[in-house]
Amino acid sequence: NGQNNPLSLALLALSMLAFLYTLNTKAYYLSAFAMLFMLASLVWIAGGWSALRKLAFPILYLGFMAPLPFVEKSTLPLAMFTGVCSTGLVQLLGLQVHIVGNAVTLPNADLVIGAQCSGINSLIALTALTTLSAYLVQGPFWRRALLILSAIPLALLGNIMRVSSLLFVARSYGAESAFTFYHDYSGALFFVAALILLYALALLLRCTTLRVDVI
Repeated sequence: NGQNNPLSLALLALSMLAFLYTLNTKAYYLSAFAMLFMLASLVWIAGGWSALRKLAFPILYLGFMAPLPFVEKSTLPLAMFTGVCSTGLVQLLGLQVHIVGNAVTLPNADLVIGAQCSGINSLIALTALTTLSAYLVQGPFWRRALLILSAIPLALLGNIMRVSSLLFVARSYGAESAFTFYHDYSGALFFVAALILLYALALLLRCTTLRVDVI
């Protein structure tokens, strides 16, 4: 039991102070992590060290909710990277396209590869789902770690394929059709495709059997 453990009480006090301070200074991503330490200390106090060990992953998993500062800053570079890769791909496939920065010019339309095309949301979501899956399945640590790391290139590849297909739709049916219909629904389709590829990789790595100790 952690009720009489001075370390658990000290962790609770320090994390509460850190939470209040970071919240007051509007460092919201730090306050989110301070809240995780608060939760961990409460579990430690209520259930002891053994309970904290059992709930360590669920508590740490909540870190995916933290509004990390680099996420917003990475949207524009990711969008530009996606634009360069997508236009390069469609040029290889015979589509006449020109890109300057994140502005894409087609024979019949001018497009901008903005933050909504960066794929950052899909990258975070796919990484979170893969991390959970890797925790729930049996297998050597290196295989499960490889499964998690593979979510990043697969998410980027899926987004590049999505934007590439969007350019073909814009060329064939116009920019309005590409952005008013296809843009909204294609994200889910390519996200599912990335999930299928991840499952295929999990089969290849033999990481599909669920752990009985966590379900």
